[in-house]
Amino acid sequence: MPQARASVPGAYSFFLVRKTAAGPGDVADESCECCVLVGRHLAAGDLYAFKHWTLNTNDSCRPRPNLVLQVIDHVPNVDELNEHELAELGSLLSKLLPALESHLGKDARAYFSYMNEGNDIDHRHVHVHLLARFPADAHGDPAALLRSRWAPNESEPPARILASVAEANSGRLVPRR
Repeated sequence: MPQARASVPGAYSFFLVRKTAAGPGDVADESCECCVLVGRHLAAGDLYAFKHWTLNTNDSCRPRPNLVLQVIDHVPNVDELNEHELAELGSLLSKLLPALESHLGKDARAYFSYMNEGNDIDHRHVHVHLLARFPADAHGDPAALLRSRWAPNESEPPARILASVAEANSGRLVPRR
């Protein structure tokens, strides 16, 4: 059972709850790589929010579809998620993976990967990658999918997939800051 933690909003909940940031690029916790990345997506206007999680593209993989689902508060390890965050994570994964897969084409699959190093000071948010595996991809190494930028020519743009997948599952686009 996760330990109780203070209900101090972590990091980018600063943007989502308080919305007191001065403008694009402002980050509540510049020492947290996840907060910085989410701040960039917030400034670009392509961040989707659920109750306890956000969803955005992993831009380092374009044009390959790779979405990132992150807990809003600073929670570095899965065993520290509270029951509401865990329940929403399970619910979102069960909906987002088939939705992503529906955009990938014949014989492609969608996977999720959790490789969060909770003791890593730069990554203070539990986050999972929703990855596309196309028929031409090698089997067996999910980390290779994270490094790959290849996608079939007929693949939809990641931003379009993100919008469709998030909105079909009650994600709300966070207004650009």
